Amino acid sequence: MPISITDALESYSDIQRFLVPTHPGRSFDICNTYDPPAEAEEVAQYWNLDTLPRDLFDLWRSARECRLHHDRGSGKGGITLLSPPKAREVTERELEFWDDEDGRFLKSDIIIGTMVVEPDFIVFDTRKNDFNVLLASTLDGRGDWPIVGRNISDFLLRYRDLPGEGHWQRSIV
Repeated sequence: MPISITDALESYSDIQRFLVPTHPGRSFDICNTYDPPAEAEEVAQYWNLDTLPRDLFDLWRSARECRLHHDRGSGKGGITLLSPPKAREVTERELEFWDDEDGRFLKSDIIIGTMVVEPDFIVFDTRKNDFNVLLASTLDGRGDWPIVGRNISDFLLRYRDLPGEGHWQRSIV
């Protein structure tokens, strides 16, 4: 049975300590923080609940915004899963910038996350029922974007288990 988004988020530690391979004896701390859940009314203010995939509604009803694997020292790592209004703002901005003929972003895409360091986005492809979480690099064409999650729960678990080495960024199909 698939794990819920809430359970996937609760499986993250508040603070994790990682050793720095190039500096024996030194470590850095990463933290995971979550805003309280968004109310259904807030989600409805920015997204049509009749067409919004259940996975996205469940994400925002679990936590309005999430900061996962953020490096507390330098702020050079991690991802941020965006709140409903921020996801709307970033999605609209990128759809406006990348026109339809470019083929990178589709009108059915919803940008749900950003990476702290790289200018990449975590995109939810609403046309698909599964294998719908993509890592979008605006430097690459859509066909080169890896599928990084079967669904949001799957993505959260893969990212939790493989953050530092970039393995989570490889396509699962």
